[in-house]
Amino acid sequence: MRNISSDRYGNGTLFVKRHQTEHKLSRSYGMLNIVLLIYGVGNSYDVSTIYKILYIFHALFMHLMPVYITSRYILLCFYSPIELELVFGCIVSCVFPFALHYSLISKQHDLKWLIKHYCKLDVFKRKTSKSCKAIKINVAIATILIVPIVFSILSGLSLVSDNAFSRAYTYFIDTRDETLEMSLRFVAVHMICAYLYTFPCKIAVMCSVIYHEFSQFLDRFHESLERHCSSLSRNKILQHMKMHTALFKLAHHVQDTLSSPCFFLLCTQLTVMFYTIAVFVLRNYQTIPVALICRALMILLMTPASVIAVVLYATRINACCEKIETEIKLLNDKLIVHGHCDEDTLCYFT
Repeated sequence: MRNISSDRYGNGTLFVKRHQTEHKLSRSYGMLNIVLLIYGVGNSYDVSTIYKILYIFHALFMHLMPVYITSRYILLCFYSPIELELVFGCIVSCVFPFALHYSLISKQHDLKWLIKHYCKLDVFKRKTSKSCKAIKINVAIATILIVPIVFSILSGLSLVSDNAFSRAYTYFIDTRDETLEMSLRFVAVHMICAYLYTFPCKIAVMCSVIYHEFSQFLDRFHESLERHCSSLSRNKILQHMKMHTALFKLAHHVQDTLSSPCFFLLCTQLTVMFYTIAVFVLRNYQTIPVALICRALMILLMTPASVIAVVLYATRINACCEKIETEIKLLNDKLIVHGHCDEDTLCYFT
């Protein structure tokens, strides 16, 4: 970055405008921006001490929860007869959110570059569309937060104190205080839900937003290609072909950045869902516990929806790419027919 004082009227104004633009665009992600900033994925101007502290607590939480869930089920094997398949399934399902957490850390710089590049491409987007996008993201994040909280409250209140499964939440420690034991169980249920269900769904929203925004860039490029290149203007064609090259490189960057997080997200959601199904298959309940019903409903509502959203927005990119390639081939044919194909334009079509 050049020194602002060296070019007071040129670079100084440009820097201020860019700073304001990036700051506004960072807010267009709504509540998702908090998740991005906790992971250090955002503009350097926005990453304050509070987000660094939140990241430390979040990292501590992500490290302690797999240990807690694993040790809880191992203790449950000694105190109560439980199928080994369920123990193994639960341990595997609690490992994948931890792997998802580290996949995001490994892609931190790539995600940061991607978000900043999106901001540059999104400068001329209308404010109304930005506010609508922020509202949709806020609704999705709020739903992801509210649904587990509601079902966790119902599940925590319905747990029976003398049940081995309920006592496992407190490591079978006899506190001799029913209120304290119930409070500890209540907190433990919320923490498990936040780790296994809320966290993966928030990352699913992040991946969906990144895929959706890139598909919008491709869609706008396709519209511009149809509108401006129909006149067969050489300058406009060259400008669009250069943009096509830039979008092609950006597409590969999106793919490389989100491949591992999406893989671990899919593994997390599938293992959690199949573990819940396995509980109903392996255990013949005469009366299904309310806590189990609440957890099953929560998973059936959130898990498929998060996976489907990511897949749908990712496949939309492929559809946009096919439309662009078709338009470019038609444009190439028009140039050949009208004899406007020279060395500069031909190199972009071959």
